[in-house]
Amino acid sequence: MKVLRYISLFVAVLCLLVSCKKEDPDVVTADVKEFSINGDGESVKVNITANRQWVASTENDWITLPNSQSESGTSQLTIRVKKNETESGREGSVKVIAGDASVTIKIVQRLRIVMDLDISGAYIEFSGDTIDVQMSSNADYSVEIVEGSEWITMLETKAVVTDYLQFVVAENSEKSTRKGKIVFTEPAEGKRKEFLVNQYGMPDLVTISYTGSEAYAPDFNGKAPKINVEWGDGTSEEYYKKSPKHSYEQSGDYIIKTYVRESSSFTINSLHGISSIDLSDY
Repeated sequence: MKVLRYISLFVAVLCLLVSCKKEDPDVVTADVKEFSINGDGESVKVNITANRQWVASTENDWITLPNSQSESGTSQLTIRVKKNETESGREGSVKVIAGDASVTIKIVQRLRIVMDLDISGAYIEFSGDTIDVQMSSNADYSVEIVEGSEWITMLETKAVVTDYLQFVVAENSEKSTRKGKIVFTEPAEGKRKEFLVNQYGMPDLVTISYTGSEAYAPDFNGKAPKINVEWGDGTSEEYYKKSPKHSYEQSGDYIIKTYVRESSSFTINSLHGISSIDLSDY
């Protein structure tokens, strides 16, 4: 009987211990609970720690969750935010649930900064010119003509809309091509656009005094990106490696001017009718 009594007492105590034991509460945490994301969109990763399986969800169609659930322990949740095509900033959220516990991650996406130039650069003749540049932007921005590009100035005028900008390129009196840069910067996010200005140097000139009815232009050696010949009768043409031949309507005296860049030497196919060649500007 004593043994039976001891067994009954042991069972009662065991039952009491089991009934009094409390289950661990559900817990889920995130190492970051709020993100601020630029308007171009990006992916962020959050470390989720839970003592049971968790599931993530969102009601925002511009937020996607490639891995929306995981087992207990610490694992990574990827949150992808699409490009903000609206006209203002926006807020959304991701909720992570593990049993009776939950945590909310707030997503704040800023306005997408738009900075678009209609052209990214220009090539300008040595004599200079005015460049019209169109900037489309939904934010304030600054314009900087970088150091070494002082030969470019911005034209201030009320006759044009502020997004239509004009820059004046001064004459290049040197032989070599020069490069300049204009930088447009939006201060809030530091977004920038660059506009490159390449200005040719003054071309070399070969002047030929010719008498006759049919003349040849010189053949130039070297890079010679562009060659222009003025035949002396009001006509001109561009050519590259092979020299052209020109026929005049009437035989007579003509001054032939050939402009060229980056040539190392030249030859003339025929000296017939040539009385002089001026190389002072070559």
